[in-house]
Amino acid sequence: MQVGAYDRVAFTSGQCVFTLDTATQTLLLHSFNVAPVGGGNVTGQGQLWTSPEAELDDRAVRIELHGRDLPVEAILHRYENAADVEVPKTLLGAFLRGKRLV
Repeated sequence: MQVGAYDRVAFTSGQCVFTLDTATQTLLLHSFNVAPVGGGNVTGQGQLWTSPEAELDDRAVRIELHGRDLPVEAILHRYENAADVEVPKTLLGAFLRGKRLV
């Protein structure tokens, strides 16, 4: 069963511990854990600035995430321009920074 998605990647489960600081308009993601359809696990933490000005500020998004046993080929094939590649289930480490995603 699908409970949510980000872009074209669907999830079968997800959990998040967060705090919304209304004074600074910041969503603090203390920890999150999602399970993509097809297997694997993504965990992370970070913060999102939720103010309208965040759309123009490169510091608005800061998220660190780690993936394990991800179905990379299945995820890539959800995108039109994905090449025919064979990639085993893999580990992922990433740090995302930038403007708020609209």
